[in-house]
Amino acid sequence: MKNNKLFDDYIAKLKRADWFYDYSDDHAVWNQGRIFILELHKLASQVDHDYVHWNYYCKNDDLKEKTLIGGNH
Repeated sequence: MKNNKLFDDYIAKLKRADWFYDYSDDHAVWNQGRIFILELHKLASQVDHDYVHWNYYCKNDDLKEKTLIGGNH
């Protein structure tokens, strides 16, 4: 049950992530986006090891993760 909640939380965060935070001229927006992506990486290590969901929701090709199905990193 805990894993389902964690996974659901992860998906919800992927959906609302600012995938283009790195382009912001506002340092506060940039920093908030960077921290959010770091938190997503922690969640991915627990529930999305192959980054399939990450790459599906990620709108910025520069932030996609290398998996068997693609990605840049």
